Amino acid sequence: METKRQILKAIEELPDDAGVEDALDRLYLLYETERGLRQADRGEDRDHRSKEIEWRRTHRNELREYEGQWIVLEGSEIIAHGNSPAEVVRQARARGIRVPYVFLVEDVPQNTATLGL
Repeated sequence: METKRQILKAIEELPDDAGVEDALDRLYLLYETERGLRQADRGEDRDHRSKEIEWRRTHRNELREYEGQWIVLEGSEIIAHGNSPAEVVRQARARGIRVPYVFLVEDVPQNTATLGL
């Protein structure tokens, strides 16, 4: 049932003028995220995105200018950024990136401790 809730939430969060392609992009992003988590749980593909994860950890100050935006990162290069995850995925695919590494740069107050990334 949790998966159904995630799917419905992803669709509900689309802007009112979103089309079918936007919905499919959002669902594909959700699918790829879940697939990656399942692979990680099985211990597969551990180093697949290690460059991107390390870059995020070491470039937090640089990411501040993108707060509130979605980013596609490939290795250590920002491929696309913007307010729509579907649009940044579309831009990345136009550049030949089949499965983009996408994340939202959240506003983290200066004196806040974070876990993970």
